[in-house]
Amino acid sequence: MANSATNPTDNVVIKLREPNTFQTDQTGSNDFNLGDMVYMDTSAHQVKPLINSDANAATFAGIAMNGTSVNVYGTKKYFDLVPILEEGNVRLFTTTGDTYHDGDAVYVGADAQTITNTAGGLTKKLGYVKLPAGITSIAGGSGITVEINITPLWPVTIG
Repeated sequence: MANSATNPTDNVVIKLREPNTFQTDQTGSNDFNLGDMVYMDTSAHQVKPLINSDANAATFAGIAMNGTSVNVYGTKKYFDLVPILEEGNVRLFTTTGDTYHDGDAVYVGADAQTITNTAGGLTKKLGYVKLPAGITSIAGGSGITVEINITPLWPVTIG
């Protein structure tokens, strides 16, 4: 099941360090695009797209700096490793009905490029809103993005 809800998007605003590379699932059931949020599947030891799952957000790894594959003459060719941005600021899509303020915590949204700041039953914070100077709030909606400083939750700190 490919993540067809997103398009390849270079949404990186600031890199605080260079991306690390991670292994990907090459079965075709966990494809992701450039700009997608990904999590570490700690059983398979691969990154997969983070789609509407607070449980998977527990091992949020960061933002994909490449997709899982390319289509070469009609044949999908998977990359063994994909770079993942673990620290920095990125622009992600907002959720309609949410209003975003500087410093708001954000959580996993409806797809791998969408966040929400309405916690509800969500407990895993993916980062914090970083608004430009002079902007006090942004109303979420279709096609509206907001800058966030991502906070990876993987690797899990022990002790």
